[in-house]
Amino acid sequence: MNKFRGPVGPDAAIALVAFALTLGAVLPTRARAQAAAPEQASAAPAAPLPTSAQVDAGAAPTPAGGVVQMNPFEVQSSAKDIGYYTQNTVDGSRLNTKLGDLGASITVVTKQQMEDTSSINLNDMFLYEASTEGTENYTATGGFGKGAGVGDTIQSSPQTSTRIRGLTAPDISRDFFLTNPAIQTDAYNIDSVEIDRGPNSTLFGIGSPSGIVNLSIEKAVLNKDSNEISARYGRFDDVRTSFNLNRSLITDRMAIAVAGLYQNTHPTGQEPAYDIQRREFAALTLKPTTTTVVRANVEYYDNPNRRANSLTPADEVTPWLNAGRPTWDPITYSATVNGTTTSPITNNLLLPAGL
Repeated sequence: MNKFRGPVGPDAAIALVAFALTLGAVLPTRARAQAAAPEQASAAPAAPLPTSAQVDAGAAPTPAGGVVQMNPFEVQSSAKDIGYYTQNTVDGSRLNTKLGDLGASITVVTKQQMEDTSSINLNDMFLYEASTEGTENYTATGGFGKGAGVGDTIQSSPQTSTRIRGLTAPDISRDFFLTNPAIQTDAYNIDSVEIDRGPNSTLFGIGSPSGIVNLSIEKAVLNKDSNEISARYGRFDDVRTSFNLNRSLITDRMAIAVAGLYQNTHPTGQEPAYDIQRREFAALTLKPTTTTVVRANVEYYDNPNRRANSLTPADEVTPWLNAGRPTWDPITYSATVNGTTTSPITNNLLLPAGL
């Protein structure tokens, strides 16, 4: 047995103690496993070999004991998915993969997390995630125009007034199909949200350099009946109501899910202002055979709005007065500044200040 000689520092001492504890725990476990291995080997029946038909079809045989092989293209909740933690995702490779095995910055926002943080749209979720910004902590502005001030992007499209890693708004997809980003994301029919930071050419070819946000839409669950009704009221008469129903119509074969939402977002006291959403959703799951599952969903979306201003009013009169009250003649293409008329101007870049 080798002996250590000389002084041992604190770090080395801690490492030696940890190694000794690990070795003491592993050796008995390994000895028990080796002792039980012969008994298990003799008791367990051999797995059946695949038939020629299975080999030709590319299907894997069902092992003894009724164990069914899971679909690699679908993520199902497991015992290790607790609270906000999700172990696997198909975001990043289109296959059911552990998050720790993916070489990308991916965050999965679970349904439980959305409920606990009262997150109902993408801007709410981005407030609690890393390298993401929404209307709560970032002011997106449009272009600057003469006499028009700054474009209010939050007022015109709050869904796209976001950014990841300080770049631009991400692409939005529903179950990995790119969708119109102007349609507001809402948690009433979402099971989870995957935030994939950075470009992802594996999934979508050429995508936004900031990233992709995938919405996992609610699915009808077989052999389950559930009811959920929720209502919320806030300041300035902000109101929201929703319901979710799931019904198993045929055991192990068919199920439907329906959901509805009415919401009038009113975050400030500005009047007149409103942002109404009326949404209806239905999903169907059909399993005609043990190896075939058909899913379909449809959604109705209506969003009349006159959103409040997110930017304070801009003073465009004072700069015009300071510039000499310039006027423009659209017939002669000339400008008049302080009583002096210019020659025809055909290039907008040469217009006097204030026009």
